[in-house]
Amino acid sequence: MDRDHRPRLTVLDGSRPTESVEASGPDRRDWAFLAGWATDTRLMGVVCLSLTWAAGPGETVRQFFYLDWIAYGFDRFEEVAAEDGKRVRETEASFAGGLGGRKIPVTLREAVFLVREAVKLNDRLDLPLPEEEEKYAFLLEAPEILGAREAADLFGKISVSPRNEEECGNYYLMRCCDRDRAGMAFLGGGTNAGDPLAEAGFGEDLPMTFYQNDMERQADGSWLTRSLISDPDNAYYLLRTRMSFRRLADGRFRTESCQLVQSMGISGQEAWMNLLHPEYIGVYRLAAAREAFGRSATPLMARAVPIEEENGGVTWMIYRQDNDHVQKVPYHLYDDLVGLYHLTPLGQLVAVSHSNQDRLRLGMDLGTGELADRLALEGSYAFSEPVMNLFLESGEEDFSAFLATIGVEE
Repeated sequence: MDRDHRPRLTVLDGSRPTESVEASGPDRRDWAFLAGWATDTRLMGVVCLSLTWAAGPGETVRQFFYLDWIAYGFDRFEEVAAEDGKRVRETEASFAGGLGGRKIPVTLREAVFLVREAVKLNDRLDLPLPEEEEKYAFLLEAPEILGAREAADLFGKISVSPRNEEECGNYYLMRCCDRDRAGMAFLGGGTNAGDPLAEAGFGEDLPMTFYQNDMERQADGSWLTRSLISDPDNAYYLLRTRMSFRRLADGRFRTESCQLVQSMGISGQEAWMNLLHPEYIGVYRLAAAREAFGRSATPLMARAVPIEEENGGVTWMIYRQDNDHVQKVPYHLYDDLVGLYHLTPLGQLVAVSHSNQDRLRLGMDLGTGELADRLALEGSYAFSEPVMNLFLESGEEDFSAFLATIGVEE
């Protein structure tokens, strides 16, 4: 079919009539765009995009897109009937529950642009698109209809604007580690504030993991930073930089300069010592079927992200609802987590957190959930270093038995 004669999708409810996208087949020719939102998490490198369509008389469809500008491009897609409230909530939690951002309204033109920009990474890295391409192909076939100024405005709309120098420094180094030129340019206020990883000799297409960062203000107003990072082969480095910032008229901050002071490789053991942190663990016996511990089991479970483990258990990751941890000094990658629940194949529930405050929060969450009277606390532990990952890597199914193997008495 000639492109000029494809059926058009229209926009309802006050959106501009120029916002239309070409459909890819007759089954979608009458779809109309109703609403869209994206999380304001672009500076974390990933965004969840949600679009709502009128698909026919009495039929509304929700589409979810997981867009990763660092390593995976357009990585996940799911389409659900808007009337299926439970599935919509499950899908939204799966896509956005770990991002910690606010939902920012986007137009259809902006949504098309975001998807197309993410797909450029799929093309560059030869990554496959998500399954069910026939359900979103019309967006890929649509023209990119944002100008440079509009694209810059959209980037700002789905990004937080740093509120202090510490947040600006952490975000800038994070974008450097992800080799995210667009993010670095935004945080540099449109200028090149510097690339310490390039100065250190790391490749342009070699994303690094940004584990932690400490910052110390100097007498001249600049900051010295010390970051622990690793490459995809799990080689660890300490990166030291000198940074300076400027305050905008609206009180937000941008990076003025970021220059390498030192880059030094360290051993895995040294990295482990740097990453040591406390872990608080509560072990409960669940007097109910394992399936009973689902998304409705506790208030926090409503937005938890599930992971199927190799030992047959399920881990539910509970992330904070914002990314305010990026303002903290020192910054730690794991601080975006409130904690996790791990349900073992044997019906044990293991609650894990990294601070006493979050330990209390998880305890209150379980105590106010619908399974409170069917949970019995079997043990409570405070460790000076992470233990849960050791359990998951061990293949054990019984957490109490695992503790005995590492010499922990109940």
